[in-house]
Amino acid sequence: MCASRRKEFWRLNIIWWSTVLHATWGILVLFSPDALGATPVALLDLLVPGDRVALGVMFLAVAGAALFGLWSRPGKMRQLMFLPQQVFLLTAAIGCASAIARGQYLDGTVRPPLFILADQLPIILLAIAYVVSVLTENGGPHASASD
Repeated sequence: MCASRRKEFWRLNIIWWSTVLHATWGILVLFSPDALGATPVALLDLLVPGDRVALGVMFLAVAGAALFGLWSRPGKMRQLMFLPQQVFLLTAAIGCASAIARGQYLDGTVRPPLFILADQLPIILLAIAYVVSVLTENGGPHASASD
C-alpha cells in the first residue's frame, strides 16, 4: 500500500470510528439516562440540559452527517458534513480535559488526575486526530477548490 493510500485509509478510519462512537452514544443516551454521566457525554448534556431525547437525536444526526460525508465526493461540502462531529468531539475532549485538570469527573467522582488522564486520553486523542484528518483531506483547507 503506497503512502498516500495508507494515509487515506487511516484518515477515513478515524472518521468512521468517530461516527460509530457518536451513534453508540446517541443510542445509549436514548436508552438510558445513566449514559449522561459519562464524561464525554456529560458536557454536551450540560449544554442541552434536561432533554435526553434531543441530545440522543443530536448524537445520531451528527453521526449521520459524517456517514453521509464519508460517501460524498471530496470537496468543501464533504468537509462541512464532518464539522458537526468535529464540534462534538472537541466539546467532549474539553470535558475530558476539564475533568483531568480538576481531578474530578463531570459527575462529581473524585479521582487522581493521572487516573482520569489514563481513562479519558483516547477521546482527547481521537478529537485531535479527527481535526487533523478533516483538515488534511485533499491537501488541507487551502488546497485549490475543484467543486
